[in-house]
Amino acid sequence: MSYYYPGNQESLAVPYLDLTFFGFTPTESHAYRVLLERGPLNGYALAKALGIARANAYQALHGLESKGAARATGDEPRRYRPIAPDALFAQIVNRECSALDALEISLRGSPADQSPEVLRLTGQRSVEELVLRSAVRSKHAVECLGSGAFLERLAPAWHKRAADNADTRLWVVGDGADALPIRPTARLDAESLTSTFGGVPILFWAGSTGIAAMIQQPGGDIHGYWSNDPLFLALTRAAMRLVTA
Repeated sequence: MSYYYPGNQESLAVPYLDLTFFGFTPTESHAYRVLLERGPLNGYALAKALGIARANAYQALHGLESKGAARATGDEPRRYRPIAPDALFAQIVNRECSALDALEISLRGSPADQSPEVLRLTGQRSVEELVLRSAVRSKHAVECLGSGAFLERLAPAWHKRAADNADTRLWVVGDGADALPIRPTARLDAESLTSTFGGVPILFWAGSTGIAAMIQQPGGDIHGYWSNDPLFLALTRAAMRLVTA
């Protein structure tokens, strides 16, 4: 499949990339894609490839360089080489996690109305990130039920809680999770639960610090809810007791 940048009729083989959610401008996002496709370019060549003014092309290249997504090659005129996609991804993850850590500290120290909330979650990353952070930060007992693969991806949280000797109970649905630092309370039959729920259930309870209840749908994606509502907490823990009985 080919992709086009508005204003230019020349196709690009690299799939569309949208970096705008992570602090890049639309032009920088398109410029990075072109650099991946064609290798090091100067401002004139980039402007021609994208069909934009040369000044805008140079501005995009300087923006990519300042954000660590491209580096000048030292040629004259200066050309810019993109960093590898996995390196850029690692940079973005590091920046975003640092920003989330700072935000979490600020929010926890801010006075606020403690009204209960229920938030819908979609996607594996958001579910796992919230469960991991809640498990690490919680001063209360923590209970978590999920597939072996799900619990294994949260291993840093279990290592932290094991090192702190924090009260933690884990229930494994199906196979896996044989090397967790916390011995599972029990292993549950995946086929039985899948037939009941239409997927592998994920239940997480952490006292009053926040609750998440998710269902792993066939195909691998995760959908569910996070809540600090006492009623939701009670229902989630009751579901945990019912499933693990």
